[in-house]
Amino acid sequence: MVNNVISNGVGGNNPMDGVLTANVQLPIITTNTVATATITGTGGVLATLGVIPSTVALNIDGDIVNIPGNWNVQIQVNPNIPGAEQWLKFNNTVGTAIIDRDTGFNISGLQNTTGASRTATAIISNRNTRVLTAPDVNHTITITQAG
Repeated sequence: MVNNVISNGVGGNNPMDGVLTANVQLPIITTNTVATATITGTGGVLATLGVIPSTVALNIDGDIVNIPGNWNVQIQVNPNIPGAEQWLKFNNTVGTAIIDRDTGFNISGLQNTTGASRTATAIISNRNTRVLTAPDVNHTITITQAG
């Protein structure tokens, strides 16, 4: 990678790519000097999805559960709901959510008029295609909404 712009970050326009941040420290220089930084190392960089609960309970209509943002990559949260009704909400919106690094999100649901408890899952995955997720590729949260 070559960068001739004076900056401490190099990255693409794709939010899934992330940003490489490098700092170069030079001693006091009194004459024209060319400074060359060398980056060493091989292999993938590990992403962390942090501590994510495995279960969430929505005990009454209007319950909202906050999931703290402790991941170092952009994530995608996908609902997996049995049946036809799409009732699970992330950040107050039904459907898939894209969450930035170090940013939390909340889980809630549409009003449950079925008269019975219902269950769905949220699949959380790493959107950054240039890093590996460790230890798991995905995290799953099981959400139960009271009837």
